[in-house]
Amino acid sequence: MARAALLQSEDPLVKAYTACILANIAFLAPGQEKVLEAHGVKPLVKLLKAKDADKKITLHSTAAVQNLTYKNTACCQQVLEEGGESTLKKLLKVRPRRRTRVGGQAAAAAPAAPAAPAAAAADADAAAASAAARVLRCHAACM
Repeated sequence: MARAALLQSEDPLVKAYTACILANIAFLAPGQEKVLEAHGVKPLVKLLKAKDADKKITLHSTAAVQNLTYKNTACCQQVLEEGGESTLKKLLKVRPRRRTRVGGQAAAAAPAAPAAPAAAAADADAAAASAAARVLRCHAACM
């Protein structure tokens, strides 16, 4: 699977979209096995560990790891062996968007205008943190 090799590209967009493709491939069990066989877990976890990673890279890498570990003990174990657990826990430190009450019901605080780059980055962080929480719950169930 040459796609996993693209995760080491110098271009951040290539990394992000390759991780997105792997997330889609790993959505079903046969795809999870293909990514595992192609040694795709290690570079995905490496992207999650990168301190200077673009928010899109973090978001798509987390989604890929999330899909890989869904009901797949072998992939869970591989993520743990590569040090993914501590990295995912760090992502959980990102706080999700503030919620407000609208008409007595909780609603996400939405910006009035299109999101500025900083707000978009915060949304990507919150989404990555949410996905990381699901991955860690999966890991707990696998162990």
